[in-house]
Amino acid sequence: ECYNNIFYTKGGLPLVTVPTTFVTQDPKFIGNLYYANEEAFSITYGNNFNSLSAFRNGGAFCEKNGNINTGLSLNPMLNDINKSPLTLFPRPTDSLNAFHFRQTSPCRNSGLDLQMLFGINMGNRDYWGNNNKNENAYDIGAYEWNVQNLGVLSSDVLKITMYPNPIGNEDLIIDVSKTFIPNTQFNLFDINGKIYFSQTLIEGINTIKIQSLPIGLYFIKLINENNVQTFKLIKNE
Repeated sequence: ECYNNIFYTKGGLPLVTVPTTFVTQDPKFIGNLYYANEEAFSITYGNNFNSLSAFRNGGAFCEKNGNINTGLSLNPMLNDINKSPLTLFPRPTDSLNAFHFRQTSPCRNSGLDLQMLFGINMGNRDYWGNNNKNENAYDIGAYEWNVQNLGVLSSDVLKITMYPNPIGNEDLIIDVSKTFIPNTQFNLFDINGKIYFSQTLIEGINTIKIQSLPIGLYFIKLINENNVQTFKLIKNE
């Protein structure tokens, strides 16, 4: 059973290999992130699958929790994946700091609550000793983002409701009924600064149709006369 893990390969290696003899045991892969270093996506689960969406058709627990799709196929944005790790006593965890993810990583706040969903005790700390669920959400991988490093990517200040996130082919819903300020501008842009959507929000529920948005990591910037706030959005299919 694999939950909330990062699968990262280089050189064309498959991300996951499950021989046909084990497929009948329904091994579970739920809530993981897969990245092949910008090379071809490949998972062997009895058959070969060349995309995350195709892998979901491979079995009952192939990045599906019932009828809900899970998992991400994105760059985890680790600090230095090419660094050779040193795991020498007495401080092996510090030698692996290169494998922390960055603040804008899609791993952040995208992990599943395994205790709530499956009754799995996740413990209180990550591999490096950070508290789990720092931002009221779990992260994917062994590293939990340190809340002391937070910048503008917090929704607590503006107290708005945005969902779903990560998002697939649904509409993005933004509810500003509690803190509406006239002439609040909504901008959605990618990590390179390219703007995909821009509009003025209305009071109450705003429905943003982003089905045509490519898979990836995006930022939402809300601008009004009082402040500017930025939020992370992940498009996963």
